[in-house]
Amino acid sequence: MIWFVDRYQPGDGTAYTLHIVKHHHGGYLVCCNDDSMWLAFKDGEVRHLATKYHPHGNEYTQRAISTKIQELNLE
Repeated sequence: MIWFVDRYQPGDGTAYTLHIVKHHHGGYLVCCNDDSMWLAFKDGEVRHLATKYHPHGNEYTQRAISTKIQELNLE
């Protein structure tokens, strides 16, 4: 399954475009704004995998992905 979220705005002045793909070992791979990759889980845990600009990820992006994954209530 693939999900696409365009212009997600969590209310803190940021905006994100998310591409979400179910990961075969559990969780969801999330490509954010075409420049970072994350592994997210339904329980809100989000792990940074790679990014173009921030070597350890960005706390605002991490929080936004966690919130959106939980809101979507994915299968």
